[in-house]
Amino acid sequence: MDVEPLTPHKDFPVEGLPLWARDFVECLAHVLQIDRAVVAISVLGATALAVQGMARVHVRARWYEQLAFWAFVTLRSGNRKSPALSQPLAPIRRWEKERNKALDIYRAEIERCAETNKKKPPRLRELNEAKPPRFNFYVTDATMEALALELKHQNEACGVITDEPTSIERVMSGIYSEGGVANIGILNSGYTGDSYRRARVKSEGAFLEHPVLTMVLFGQPGVFDELTKAKRLIDVGFVGRFFVSRPPDLLGQREVHNDEVPEGVRRAYEEAMFQILDAPRVPGSELPDIQHPEVYAGAFPPWPTGPLDRYKLKLTQEARVLHMGIEARIEPLLAEGAVLGDLSDFGGKLSGQIARWAGLLHVQHHVADWWRLPIDDVVMGWAIEIGRYSLGQILSIHSEKARADNDAKLADNAYDIACQIAANGGVPPMVTWSQLSRRLISGHGRGKIKSTEELDAIVDLLVQQGRLVLDTHYRRGRRWLVLQPS
Repeated sequence: MDVEPLTPHKDFPVEGLPLWARDFVECLAHVLQIDRAVVAISVLGATALAVQGMARVHVRARWYEQLAFWAFVTLRSGNRKSPALSQPLAPIRRWEKERNKALDIYRAEIERCAETNKKKPPRLRELNEAKPPRFNFYVTDATMEALALELKHQNEACGVITDEPTSIERVMSGIYSEGGVANIGILNSGYTGDSYRRARVKSEGAFLEHPVLTMVLFGQPGVFDELTKAKRLIDVGFVGRFFVSRPPDLLGQREVHNDEVPEGVRRAYEEAMFQILDAPRVPGSELPDIQHPEVYAGAFPPWPTGPLDRYKLKLTQEARVLHMGIEARIEPLLAEGAVLGDLSDFGGKLSGQIARWAGLLHVQHHVADWWRLPIDDVVMGWAIEIGRYSLGQILSIHSEKARADNDAKLADNAYDIACQIAANGGVPPMVTWSQLSRRLISGHGRGKIKSTEELDAIVDLLVQQGRLVLDTHYRRGRRWLVLQPS
């Protein structure tokens, strides 16, 4: 396919999803009357939860990308974010429930053996090592310390998935623990896959080799705005790791109907997700057969601790060339003054993010044997299309934030200037353009205003607010009657 990698894209490229995922996304988006991007991001998050502890993408040389997926979707309350997030996760919850039933039987067999060997400490240790934890793919609420322990107990793969404002705030408040210093070590490690070692005097330690963590947060715009104001989080590149989407707000335009997702579409989606979840483990990290505990006849193998061996998803030569091309195109945009110069925390990670998204799309397109096949150039092309959408979203959000900051600065300057020139006195008080420029533009005294264009914008705002009234009888230039600031 012909890809224009760096042209911002307004709409999420749902066409790049396989049929079973695309049909589900489009049907659920129609039923909920919500933008397709919201459901598509939920489906990517569910896919990441299913495989994040089983595989990683080999980009080139020693560059690997985890299949951790971080996303933050911002929409006002009332946009049906909850079902858009929870329904794509339904197969994950069902798979967990079914496997945990088998685990309970398996653990009961171990307990029965332990009861008969309660006077044999070495044997009891063996049996305790054989006890598996219950499957738990994600949490909706956790402190940073609890999250590290959950990763430890889940073979170093877990997720944080929530649309509850209180849960998001609690997770975010954990970031600011320890005296207000950003406590994001476990989150950083969960994104990159680097080792994490935490020791505490009064709590269980967490020593993780290659943790992998998916985070999908659906919240109101103000929640994400708070994150973007935290300089510490910007400095360490935390915010730039999120796939941020602020899709169209359809409140007030939604169609009232009685439609449901067709049963065939829902079933196809669930079956595909189950195929992904049922992929065989890498040789060397086989889990015991929990479905048939009787085959072990009391000699239960130890449950593996730490990360399971992970599949290495390689790129085809064509996909690698395509990815290197996008990386080369992104680099100039990171220069100071360029499009991503002020967004280097996002732009510097964009090529790596594209490789991750390619990995997730690859899994979706090859549910039956994704671990055997390399990532091809078609999938990489669609991942780049997602990158274009992500780029468009972050530029739009950044532009909105810049405008809001500029408006706030403008209003603040306008009020200060109105107070200042009103204090000059006179009956009635007057001020001319030359007086304002001498006193206020940088290099002429106070230096609060940087250019004549900025001064023009402030004067226009003051006129709109009724604090200045243009003197139409003054012929030597512009002069205004100064009204008292409100």
